[in-house]
Amino acid sequence: MDAKRITTGIIFLFIGVILLLSKMDIIEFNWFEVFRYWPLLIILVGVNILVPKKDIGYMISIGTTCVILAIFTFIGITTPNQSFLSRIMENRDLDIDSENEEDFIGTSNAVSAKKNINTSHATANIDLGATKLVLKDTTVANLFEAANTSDKYFLSLNTDVKNDGAATLNLSGKTKKGIDSKGNSTIIKLNKNIIWDLNFDVGAADMQGDLSNFKIKNLTVDAGASNLDLKLGNPQMISNINIDAGASSIKIALPREVACQIITEMALSTVDADDSFIKGGDKGILTSPNFENAKNKFKISIDGGITSVTVSRY
Repeated sequence: MDAKRITTGIIFLFIGVILLLSKMDIIEFNWFEVFRYWPLLIILVGVNILVPKKDIGYMISIGTTCVILAIFTFIGITTPNQSFLSRIMENRDLDIDSENEEDFIGTSNAVSAKKNINTSHATANIDLGATKLVLKDTTVANLFEAANTSDKYFLSLNTDVKNDGAATLNLSGKTKKGIDSKGNSTIIKLNKNIIWDLNFDVGAADMQGDLSNFKIKNLTVDAGASNLDLKLGNPQMISNINIDAGASSIKIALPREVACQIITEMALSTVDADDSFIKGGDKGILTSPNFENAKNKFKISIDGGITSVTVSRY
């Protein structure tokens, strides 16, 4: 029995099966996380050197290989997958330096702001790092709610309400220095009876925003290496959507009859738009036929680097 050939064959078979299943979208395998446990391979080499060249040694060598590959399989499948660029950029936000840590006062993974009876318009400035952002649910009792799925991720919310009821909310979130909080999500709930101006700084984090139930007057998203999935509802007169993205994938869903103009200024990017849009004379301009005469409309501006944009109707 040639244990070396058998263990090498098992390793190549393992890699081939994982790559095939990943290619077929049957599994999502996090190779980056697996590579962090590379010392296990040194242990495997050491075992193969130490065990006797007899049947019992061959069985130990093959058994150790199978155990280590089983560990790799568990780590690769159960750990949330991220692109290499996203992970690098996200890790820059994981640690809080001493100066910023003193300014950051978040002590809880859940925050909320009560609704003032005079508030009809609100601005939310949301600056979150190292977390996936999910925005879809509504709140009636409060003006704004945010909660993170990890008890190691802390949120800070400051609220300022003017005499006329206009509210400004500033939400920030951090993972404390030395604490790892992988795979967490921040769920944000808005009051659907309020007209909103939303400003998001999401860095390398992914954002999933179902805004179809909300009154969005202005929306600004500043993203790095992110996946942005936005579903918009009805515009408030002229609603402005501004997206500044880096190496991102952007998906925007609009109501079927809503008027919209999309202006893109992107270097190495592609735009896949619904057939209801007409390409303008200038490169990078898409317009729905009813845009000029519509009272309520979206003006969407997208500026990015290596960005893929998909615009659809629902």
